[in-house]
Order: sequence, then structure tokens, then C-alpha cells
Amino acid sequence: MKIKKYFFLPLLALFVSCTNWLDVTPKDIVDEEDLLESHLGYRNALNGVYKQMGETGMYGKELTWGFIDVLANPYYLGSGYIGRYHSYYKVANYQYTDTDVKSYIENIWTLAYNSIANCNNIIGTIEKADSSMFPLGNVEKNLIMGEAYGLRALLHFDMLRLFAPAPIVDDNSLYIPYFEKFPSYGENNLTVTEVLNRVTADLIKAKDLVASYDTLSNENFYRLTLDGGAFDVARANGLPEDVFYAYRRYRMNYPAITSLLARVYNYAGKHDEAFACANEVMELRDEYERMLFIFSTRENALTDRKMKQDLIFALSSPKLYENYLSYATDHGSATGDARFVLRDWNAAFDDPADYRKDVLTTPLSSSSSYYMPARNIQIASEENDLCPIIRYSELYYIVAEYYASKGNWREAVNQLDNVREGRNCTKGRLTNVNDYESFRTELLKEVKREYITEGQLFFYHKKLNVKCTNTMTTEDFVLPLPDSENIN
Repeated sequence: MKIKKYFFLPLLALFVSCTNWLDVTPKDIVDEEDLLESHLGYRNALNGVYKQMGETGMYGKELTWGFIDVLANPYYLGSGYIGRYHSYYKVANYQYTDTDVKSYIENIWTLAYNSIANCNNIIGTIEKADSSMFPLGNVEKNLIMGEAYGLRALLHFDMLRLFAPAPIVDDNSLYIPYFEKFPSYGENNLTVTEVLNRVTADLIKAKDLVASYDTLSNENFYRLTLDGGAFDVARANGLPEDVFYAYRRYRMNYPAITSLLARVYNYAGKHDEAFACANEVMELRDEYERMLFIFSTRENALTDRKMKQDLIFALSSPKLYENYLSYATDHGSATGDARFVLRDWNAAFDDPADYRKDVLTTPLSSSSSYYMPARNIQIASEENDLCPIIRYSELYYIVAEYYASKGNWREAVNQLDNVREGRNCTKGRLTNVNDYESFRTELLKEVKREYITEGQLFFYHKKLNVKCTNTMTTEDFVLPLPDSENIN
């Protein structure tokens, strides 16, 4: 008989205050026995989950521009000797039984479920906590609890997207567990539908909980920033000066949770529900009736390659620039890691005005090839840790899929064009979309241009059931569970 085992790491990382990231926790060091017995402990615990999610093994690399992006096959890794010894060569060829690839998979799984366990520890204790211990009372208690629910949902959803088939080809088998309590040493695997239902329930709960802060007043929307300017404005308007309440785009804020809910509904094929969530975020305005999220202009992108104005949710990954640089430049190594060169990058663009090509990528000298995008190398070095997770453009793609599900190809194309226009393209160039297959082709082209290095291309291919390469099999869309999940 095989018994599943789940060993969760202790909350080691949660006792260190943030010094160079968002500084969302106080300078005080909280003793372990007091960790979840004061508002400082809960803040540090929540901050620890965000910090772990930004690590190299998670969204700081492998779940964005590393392992998961390589699976989508956007990079040419080299040929012959160099190609065979590239650290991601076996990943790119879906060699999931190889020892090196197994190590990637094991690490991703372990870190994700460790973060889930830490979320559950927060949820399980804060629900019974006295709200009077928090400076903003029940509003802050709900904010922390809502973010923990949102993170738990995000992590389970991405494990589902990796380790189970997409709903479009679901066979109703059991795939991954959903953990909702701490401690827990074993949960039964669930079907794709069962996991999606639990993810949805967590996000709905999270949305309601954070709404008490994020939508308390229009002034709080100043908090939805990735820099300090809006924080100063909010502070001048009489909002709490504690930085814990600021920099909300680095946290599971109300628009982020709603956008993630739209992503989940879209993945599940529930296009009406996805449309409603996406439209809610797209309609958000501040007190001056300005749109809360807008597309970065070409001029902004020249100095802000991560296009902060587009971001709804991001993480901080302190080692991002250090890890990224060697893949984005030609350092001439014949063994080990080699650069990422974008595959068929010239052909990917149908409009010469599209700034995503020349602003966010670097041409190789004396060739028509391009290095992987410069998007993770900011001009402002203090922003090199910024790791995009949810981008405004995704909402337009979700709405486009909604119209495509209704057979309204004109409006579906119009939504794709809205993004393209935001990237400096000439609107109206897409004229060949008149059925689902042609729409799907254009959507995948758009996603490749928009989300290179951000880990979404593989999931779009999987959701739409379009293989990433000619040699890929449909089985390659589903990662095998780590060996540690089964013992005799």
C-alpha cells in the first residue's frame, strides 16, 4: 500500500523583517513563541509567505521565466555540444523522468506546498484572534486573512495547472491535494473540477475580506502602487502612515484577487463568470474617474521595461537580476548554462510599430536573432527585483475569449486590438479572424509577444490544447508528481 507523505518545512523564513523589499513589516524581530500572538507576528508571517514565493525555485525564476517558460519552447537553447549541456535542455525536451528535471519538479512542489502550509497556519490562528490586537481592528484582521486565502488559492491553482490536465481534456481522475488546515500530513487527491471549485471558493472569500480595506474609500486606491509616490499622497490624505498598508500591488489586493478569479473561471471554461470579474477590474476608477490600470506607453517602456502601469500584482525577487543576467546575454560559455535566444522572434511580430520587440528585447550582433527580453533588467536598478504575476492585458484576453465563446469574432478581435494598440500597434490589422481556430492562433501569438519571461505562455497552450512543439505529446502538458509523494 502506498501512503502519501507531506512534510512541511517550519516557518523559518518568517521571523526576519523585510529591509530592502517593500518594508511591509516592522523592524521589530518577533520571537517564535509570539509569532502569531500579536499583530506584528501576523504581519511577519504573511510577509514570509510573499518572500518565499519570490525565491528562485518559485516565481522568482522557475514559475515565471525559468522552468515554466522553457516548457512553452520560446527559446533556442543552442545546438550540438552547447545545446546538450544547457541547464534547461532536458526541460525543453520534456524529459520528466530525468534526474535533473525531477529535481526541478520536486523543488517547485515542495516550496509551493510549504507556502500553502504557512498560509494555512495564518488562517487557522487569525480566525480566532481578537481583532483588537490589530491597529485597524477587524479591517486589518480581514486584510491579512484575505491575503492568506488568496495566496493559498493562487498556489493550489498553479500546482493544478502543472500537475493535472486542463479542463478541456479532463478525464475526471484524481491529481493533487487541496490543503485547508495546519498542520496536515495527508490529504486525498482531488479531481480537476474539485480543485477548481475550492480555488474559486477561496478567492471569493479572499475578495470579500480584503474589500473592507481596499475598497473602504477611493483614497485607499492610492495604495495600489509599486512605488512610494502614491503612498505619500495617501498619507497626506490622512490614511495610516504605517507602510504595512501601502504598496498594495505587491500584495493580494482586491483587483488582483478579482483578476485571478477571472483567470480561474477562464481556465475552467466559465466564460460568463470570467467576463464579469475581468470587467469589474477594467472598470475601476479613482475619485477623479481615471482608470486604475493603464497600458504603458512606448516612452515609458524605454525606461520601465517591466511596464509597472500594467501590473495588477507582482512579487519581489531580490536575486532576480543576478539570476537573469547570464541568460539574457552572450557570455560565451560552452558548457553549463548558455544564453536564451528567442525563437522565431522576427516572425512573431506583424506590426513594425509594436514596441515589445525592440524595446523589450536585445538583437544579437550581426544576426536577426534576439536575446531573451530585457524586461527583467530595469533601467532603475532598485526595481530589478520586481517580478510580474498578473498583468492588465490578461483581462482583455479573457474578455476576448468570452466573445469568442459566443461566436462574436469582431468583438473578440477588438479586445486583442485594444492590447495591441496599447503596445503601439496600428489597430485593425487583424482581419483574418472568422472562426475559433483563427482566433486561437492570433491569441497565442499575442500571448507569446506579451508574456515572454512571465510564465503564462505554457498555460495558454495547455488551456487551449495546442502543443508547444511538433515533438511534444499531449501527455507532456502534465508534470508527474514528485517521487516523494509516494512511498512503499
